[in-house]
This record gives sequence, C-alpha cells and structure tokens, in this order.
Amino acid sequence: MSDAAMSGMAEILAESVRDLCRRHCDRALQARIETGHWPADVWRAVEDSGLCDALLPESASGPGIGRADALSLAVPLGEAAMPLPILETMLARGLLHEAGLAIPAGPLSLAAERFDAFELTLANGAARLTGQAHRVPYAGKVDHIVVLAGSAAGPQLALLRTADCALAPAASLADEPRDGVRADGVTPVAMAATTLAAADLTAAMAVLRSAQIAGALKTVLRMASEYAVLRKQFGRSLSRFQAIQHSLAQLVEQTAAAIAAADAGIETIAGDRDPVLIAAAKIRSGEAAGAGAAIAHQVLGAIGYTREHDLNLFTRRLWSWRDEYGNEAVWSRRLGRRLVAAGADRLWQGLTAS
Repeated sequence: MSDAAMSGMAEILAESVRDLCRRHCDRALQARIETGHWPADVWRAVEDSGLCDALLPESASGPGIGRADALSLAVPLGEAAMPLPILETMLARGLLHEAGLAIPAGPLSLAAERFDAFELTLANGAARLTGQAHRVPYAGKVDHIVVLAGSAAGPQLALLRTADCALAPAASLADEPRDGVRADGVTPVAMAATTLAAADLTAAMAVLRSAQIAGALKTVLRMASEYAVLRKQFGRSLSRFQAIQHSLAQLVEQTAAAIAAADAGIETIAGDRDPVLIAAAKIRSGEAAGAGAAIAHQVLGAIGYTREHDLNLFTRRLWSWRDEYGNEAVWSRRLGRRLVAAGADRLWQGLTAS
C-alpha cells in the first residue's frame, strides 16, 4: 500500500501507540530503567504490538504501512518518554531487510553517531570488523548492533553480536543507556553491500530524535497548562495572570514549531532525504526543546526541578535528545557549509526550494 493511501491512518496508528504506552509505561517503569533494569515483560508487549516491525513490508510479516507513517510513531513515543530502544529496533530491522539480511529476534540498536567509525578487512578469507562507536542506545541491553563499515569493496551494512564487543557502560543526561562499543577484529554475524553513508544513519536518527522532542513538548505543554489552572496564587489560578498566559502562548508556539519541523524531517527521510530539511528539523526542534523546557520550569517553579516530578523526567529528555546526533550548532554548520558551497547566486533558491 502506498504512502498516500496510508497517510490518513497516521493518527489511528499514533493512538494505538499511546494506548500501549498508557498500559505499560508508567513512572515506576521509568525509575527502574534509570537504575539499569530491563523490563522483559514490557518488551514482550511491544513486540506483540508489531511496533518494532513498522518499517517492514507485509511480505516480511510487517504491517506494510508507509515509511512516513511508521517513522511518525516517534512522536507518541516521545509523548510518553518510552524508555526502550523501539525506534532503534524499528530502523535497524528496516535496514537489515532492505539489505537482504536475516533479522535476529529481540531488540536491536545501531551505531549512528557522527564520530562512529568501523572498517571491514579480510584476514585468511574471513571478514573482520574493527572500530568503535559512541553513545550507542541500550547497547548493553541488546544482543545485536547494526553498524556501517568501510571496506575495499565499498560501504557495508554489518550485524554484530554485542557479546563479541567491548562495552563501556554510560548514560545520557536522561539516564538512558548510551554505551560505548569497541570491536577488535570481530567477525560480523552478517553483512551486505549498501549505498548508505554514515551521514544517512545520523540523519535518520536525528530526525527521529526531533520527532521525540515534538512529542515530549506536547506532554510538557499539557503539564504546564494543567498546573497553571490548578495552582492558585493571591486567590486566583496562575492561568489568570497575564505573564503566565504569555509564557504558555510561547510554549504553544515552540511546540507547534517542533511538530512542524519533525513532520518535515520525517517526510524527507521517508522520501528524497533533502539535507536542508533534515538540518532544519534538528535545528528547530533543538531550539524548541531548550526554550520549551525553560518556559515550563518557569511556570511550575521549583517543584518541576525535583526528580520526583514528571516535568523533570521530560525536560531531561528534551535536553538529552537535543544534543544527540548533532545539536543545533552541528547542523547549523552543516547547513551553512552547504549553502556557501552552492554559491551566492543560489542562496535564495536554496532557502526557498525546501
């Protein structure tokens, strides 16, 4: 079924993800995962939902939905701050299928940070992979990682067993696992030639983080609005004060901008991979994350900064996702270099074409 035919189902799919998150993603789960717990029962429920197979066609036991609709599910996952490598697994499975490689059972991760570097060489007729990856999501919780590697024959998509690699456990500001991975002459489980470049993986994950930011901002906006209505000061609710109304209006603007940027990024990742729109998505969502978190904390005051409050859970993720796969400065430099390289005569055309 085509993307156009399925686009009307996007909100239906998103609501099914919200329902999954409501049933399985609560504050207690978040707290356990932040201390290193792996919720096998919740992951089984995610697998049973088919969410991780969203990028697979019906011929591969997937739902056969459009790529844009599948990738847009990052938004409701961001709304719930779902603390599992669902998007990484979804993208990794899609890449493995496109490369004609068998998909292993269980959660997957992938190395997509811009500093990751792997090389495949032949030794005694066997392929050996050497290199390292930074901030790999949930590497210590998954059995396999998908990486891109250079070789004499061109780029290769490779599947590694994490048990064959050296791991350096680490965490993001949001206390989500972001582990270092080193391979020293590891034999891949499988590999195949690919036309993808490392920048393509970084761009895809950057857009997915943009979509998660948009979803998280929707939840932060709801929290701030509800708090402003319920909290009373000087005999009336905060929402009656003009300064608070102005702040909430600004938060609405930032949330809307992040949603629009994520939508544009998802459409281009699913289609022609326009680098300008990809850069714009990460830049604008990152700006919205910073501004939106600041506004929400101003509205809620000191209580929002406590670890026990849900706002803290979401703003830590906004700050973390903002930096992952390139922050605003990184993508602004890329965008600027591209526009400069095109020449002054093409500047306006480059800005308006997208």
